Formats: sequence, C-alpha cells, structure tokens
Amino acid sequence: MSEIVPKNVSILLVEDEILVAVLQKKQLENFGYSVHHAKTGEEAVQLIAQAEVPLLA
Repeated sequence: MSEIVPKNVSILLVEDEILVAVLQKKQLENFGYSVHHAKTGEEAVQLIAQAEVPLLA
C-alpha cells in the first residue's frame, strides 16, 4: 500500500551524526518530503525563526 504525501510538506531533521542524517534525509526525500537538516537544536531554532511560513502546532 502506498501512502500519499501532501504537497509542500517539509520536515526539519535535527541530527548531529552526519551519516545518519544523510541516510534519513535520503529516505524521507524518497517518500516525497522536502527535508531541511540542522546539526544542533540551536541551528534548528534559527532555521525556524527565519522561516517565512508560520508553523502549525
């Protein structure tokens, strides 16, 4: 069974291990997600703060 990924769905992946992050990012992209990677929590917060689109809770 294949699942349908809604259009324009982005995921913020926070992972400090580069190899793990690369593998997870590739797998998520294969499912149709747009993936942004941050190495630290601080970097993730900065990316969220700079986002032009408000985040949903």
